[in-house]
Amino acid sequence: MSASTEQKRSPGHSLLLWATREERAGTVRLICAEASERVLAGRDETVVAWRGCLDDLPRALPFELLSLGVGRVVLDLTDCGGPWRTEWSELALVAGVTDRLQVAGEPPADAKRPKQVLDADAMPVLRRRSIFGLGGVPDEQTPGLPDHGSPQQRLRTVIRKLAGDHGQAPEPPAAGWSSGALDLVSEGCTACRVCVQSCPTDALALQTAGRRAGLGFDPSLCIGCGKCVVACVPKALNERGRLGPPALLGEPVLLELFEVRACSRCLTPFRGTGEHCPVCTYRVQNPFGSTMPPGWGPST
Repeated sequence: MSASTEQKRSPGHSLLLWATREERAGTVRLICAEASERVLAGRDETVVAWRGCLDDLPRALPFELLSLGVGRVVLDLTDCGGPWRTEWSELALVAGVTDRLQVAGEPPADAKRPKQVLDADAMPVLRRRSIFGLGGVPDEQTPGLPDHGSPQQRLRTVIRKLAGDHGQAPEPPAAGWSSGALDLVSEGCTACRVCVQSCPTDALALQTAGRRAGLGFDPSLCIGCGKCVVACVPKALNERGRLGPPALLGEPVLLELFEVRACSRCLTPFRGTGEHCPVCTYRVQNPFGSTMPPGWGPST
């Protein structure tokens, strides 16, 4: 295996590969690396140590294990705390796997010290070989191995798969969700595209057709970082709260539809009444690329 191939693999690749080839993957108990010396596990549980804190565990990984045939996944949070624990429960509710994904704070009644604690980055995977003992099957050719795409894309894909083709998001509670996608609204968009460019997951898109333009939003790709709201100069884009994990089952929506005109200088569509878009207007007014601060001027 080349070094470049190893670098392309996301965290947890070895664990996912093990799940595709393990015939008796009943219950997997995931623990943080620091808990390896004191963990207690139930009978016939496979204990796997993550490289660090379980808060750093890719959100899609436990659900991908379930989709690959693991019967149950236990996130052992005995020594952990924090609001992110609720996020796992919310995601399990949306995916419809609350009976298969357990967020545990205490070991089971029959818990004992496990005979072996496996390393999530070095799982005991046997390569499948031909009857003549020739080369093994490359990891990249393993059918159904969900080790591709961005973290949010992987999470969306596996949640939708577990929820089913006709899965419906549950109604959020009155207090709202604690994490996940933002509930965005837009009024007064100028088509500057700054919010689109600031989004790290391509959840926003601006499309134009003739003299019409629309700002679209895909909540299933939103990670709730809020960079788009901060970057919006005219403050047209705002958040009303959070949609939370149910947004992973949502479809793209149109936030705002408006008329635009082409800039006479750069031909970029923009919303306004002048001849130039805001960028070109600034460049015309400031040909040397700088402006003086407000209130500056020669003393009288």
